[in-house]
Parts: sequence; C-alpha cells; structure tokens
Amino acid sequence: MPTPVETHLLFKFSDNIVPQVEDDVIIIDNVYENFHQIVEILETGLAPNWKMSNEGGNFRDYYDCRPLIPIWMQNYFTDKDTDTLCELIESTYSVKDVKCMNQYKRKFNLFKHINLPPEIGDQQFYPHKDSKFSAIITLDSICSGGTAIYDIDHKMQNLESLNIFYDVSNIPKKVIQSKPNRMIIFRANQYHGGYIEDHKKYLDNWRMNEVLFFTI
Repeated sequence: MPTPVETHLLFKFSDNIVPQVEDDVIIIDNVYENFHQIVEILETGLAPNWKMSNEGGNFRDYYDCRPLIPIWMQNYFTDKDTDTLCELIESTYSVKDVKCMNQYKRKFNLFKHINLPPEIGDQQFYPHKDSKFSAIITLDSICSGGTAIYDIDHKMQNLESLNIFYDVSNIPKKVIQSKPNRMIIFRANQYHGGYIEDHKKYLDNWRMNEVLFFTI
C-alpha cells in the first residue's frame, strides 16, 4: 500500500542546528528531523538511471541513479529552511541574493558497484563544476569517504556518461568527510566530486546523498 507523505514536512530541518565553518566549507550535523524516514523512502523506492550510453558502465559495472521527490508547497507554504540556508551562504561567503535552484524538486544521488574493477585504485567520481554553491546531505550509513575539492587550473572534459570514474591520484585535493545526516555547503564552481575511501563497502551497500544547488 502507498504511504501518504507531506513532503514539505518530510524535509524539515531539526531545531537548533549549529553551522560550523571549516576551511571555507559550512558543515551542519543532524540537519534533518525526519532523517530515517527520508532514508526509508529512498531504500524502498525506485532508483531511476542517470547518464547512460551504449558503451558506458552504468547498469553494467555500477548503478548511478538520480531519484527526484517533488515538494508541492508553492503558494501554500514558505520554505523557511532553504531560506535559512540562503541567508547562511550570504553571511558566510559575503554574497547577496542567493537563491536555491531546486528547493521544490529534491534531487538524490544513489550509487552502487555491480562489479568492482581490479584497477579501481585511486579512481573517484569525475571532477566537475556545478552552480555557484552546493549543499550535499549524506544519507547512507557507510560514509566511506565524502566529497573531494580539487585544485585543477584547466578545463576538464567530462566523460562520465562512459565511465563515472577518473584517476585523481595526481591531483591535489581536500576531502570533506561524510557523516549520516551531515550537510556540507561549499563553492561548487570549483572542481569537486564524490570520494570513496573503500570501494568494497559499496558493493553490497548504496552510497546515497541529496544535493541542493544555489545561484546568485
């Protein structure tokens, strides 16, 4: 039987969250009040595929999926939580007029290995750039790794539709450790990507997070 859910309440922030800033990154622990319910919905629902190609590895060597959950609250409710994040970004990074780009359509990244390549080594999710700022909320309990921010001064061609992984062993990087129900906010117009310390842990488990994008 379907389980009715008011999604604007599902994604409510916990009371009295305490943001911290470390090395130009905002970190907020225990961000969602209904964290376990969000995880349950993702674990029991469909995981639609993301980028695919005839020669690519998605749904052959790994699952790279992007579920969406709409929030029907326009004209009825005010999303005070994402407004709070916009204000936090403005005050932390000295910018103005920050707007959340997907507050009414929550986007999730779900990943799991099917076959673990023997040469996986230092290969990580493809370094890429997004909007001005991004917020990533960790939803899985494994938390092997986190998010890497890379020092790359040239333009990279993104070939993740063929292979989601790229060898980052020779690229200077800073890894922000993931933790269940932890949100990080960072400047996403620099190269960054998901980082896995132990790939074997995501053979039998899903790596799950939510991403919010912000612009000015």
